[in-house]
This record gives sequence, structure tokens and C-alpha cells, in this order.
Amino acid sequence: MGVYIVALIFPSWMKNPEVNYIATIPGKTGTAIAFILEFLLSFLLIANVLFIGLKKQWDKYAPYVVSSIITLFITFEAPFRGMSMNPARTFVSAIVAGEWKSFWLSCAAPVIGMLASEYFYKTTKKYFLVNN
Repeated sequence: MGVYIVALIFPSWMKNPEVNYIATIPGKTGTAIAFILEFLLSFLLIANVLFIGLKKQWDKYAPYVVSSIITLFITFEAPFRGMSMNPARTFVSAIVAGEWKSFWLSCAAPVIGMLASEYFYKTTKKYFLVNN
């Protein structure tokens, strides 16, 4: 809804090729790099959440770790992809911009990264529980 409202109020800004309705499309480095980054960011985010939950004394740090990770991801990954990690965020911008050519990337890379992270967690968590 926010994208529509801003597009109605500031149509020339949102149509600007530099903004392009804040659509998450691969940057100049291409689709492969965008896919790898989306995969890695999703993997790292979920891995951190899962591993922080292993020890009760780490739970209190989860909000700080997760928010710091997301801030770093947005800062460094945005030029390569526009920073998504969320198909719903990409979907809304794609509707307004009419930009669907890389929407598949937002559906595939984060999900595969998160599933890989879960697999990694399940196969390695026993090493972290030794001195619980």
C-alpha cells in the first residue's frame, strides 16, 4: 500500500530509473551475483537465529544480533540486488513497477538459503551443545 501511495503522491520520483518503484532487480553485477547474495544473506540470518536459540543465556542478544545483521545486509547488498530476503516485499514493488523478470529470484534464493541453513543447523548443532 505504501508503494502505491508514494507513487500517487510523487509519480515522477517513483518512475525515475534510479528508483524504479523500489523494485528489487539485479544490479550491474548480474543475476548470478544477486542470487548468491540473497542465498547467503538468508542463510546467515536464519543460522544466527537458530544458533542463538541454542543456549538460554544467548536469547537476550537475539534482537540485537538480528537487527545488526539486517542493517549490514541492507547496507552492503542493496547495490547488488535492492535487498529483499522477502518475496512479499519484492511482489508489491513488482506490481507497481510492472517488473517481473527477476521476481523468481526473490522466491527461490531466500527459501533455498533458509532451508540450507536449517540443514546446516541440524547437522552441526550437536557440536555447540557440548558445554551447554
